[in-house]
Amino acid sequence: MSSPGAQKITVRHEGTDRVFDSTQHVTVGRAPEVLLFVDSPLVSRVHATLTWQGSTWILSDNGSTNGVFVDAQRLDGPVPIERPTLVRLGDAVTGPLLHLVPDAARQAPPQRPAPSRGRPRRTGIRAGRLRPADIVSSRRRASDLPRRSARNSRRSVPRVVRRSARNRRRTGAIARRRSARIPNPGSRSRWVRAPTCPTST
Repeated sequence: MSSPGAQKITVRHEGTDRVFDSTQHVTVGRAPEVLLFVDSPLVSRVHATLTWQGSTWILSDNGSTNGVFVDAQRLDGPVPIERPTLVRLGDAVTGPLLHLVPDAARQAPPQRPAPSRGRPRRTGIRAGRLRPADIVSSRRRASDLPRRSARNSRRSVPRVVRRSARNRRRTGAIARRRSARIPNPGSRSRWVRAPTCPTST
């Protein structure tokens, strides 16, 4: 029975969880007297041991024939178990699998990301003028508009503007013709065309 305040470790094998505390000397193998029985021809009678030493759990190979493998590497000596670890007995690929979870790793609170010290990131929608924002204002400067050819720009001028320019040109022509006439009191017509000077040949 585990004592209160003792460090614990959970060993999962074939879907079954076994919890051991730091007061126990955990033995793993095929012998009837071991604490964790593993039935496999690859496993020795007392294949490995798991003990609490100092401030951590230590996994050791107890002189087995086929060895103990952690992360596909065979153990050459004791190894600390400070995090959830997958262990295979007898073979790195097909050997019986043990999942070791220390109590400290189980109770460790999840780490939160540290707040950044830079400028806070804006998540709202911004509005601006030709800026990399989510909404762009419809009011733009003339320099921001795409350039158009002379033909396209003429077509884009309203028809009223074109008519007013044509009327101004017509009014100017009439004024020039009137300025070329002189008054004729004896004629029924008030205005006569000014004589032109004959050209010398």
